[in-house]
Amino acid sequence: MTLIAVYNSEGVRRCDARCYNAKQPKCSCVCNGANHGKGFTGALEQTRDMVGELLQRASRDNARILLTPQVIEAEPTAPGGAPCGGAK
Repeated sequence: MTLIAVYNSEGVRRCDARCYNAKQPKCSCVCNGANHGKGFTGALEQTRDMVGELLQRASRDNARILLTPQVIEAEPTAPGGAPCGGAK
C-alpha cells in the first residue's frame, strides 16, 4: 500500500511496502528514510506525523497544499463476516 505519493513533471515518487517492509539499510523513496523498515503500522504513524508537520509549515508559509485522502481497509469482509474471496 502506498502511504505517500508525490506527483510532479518527472513522474511519481512513492513510499510503499518496498520501503516500510525493507530489510536492506538504504532508502531512496520520497519519505527520505523516515518510514524505512518500520513495518506498516509504524510507517503509518510516522506518515501521520509528517503530514501534520507539513500542514503546519504550509499554513505558516501561507502555502497552498492539496491532500487526497484514501480509505484504508485492512481486510474487507463479505456478507456474513468472511474475508472477501475467502471461505465462510
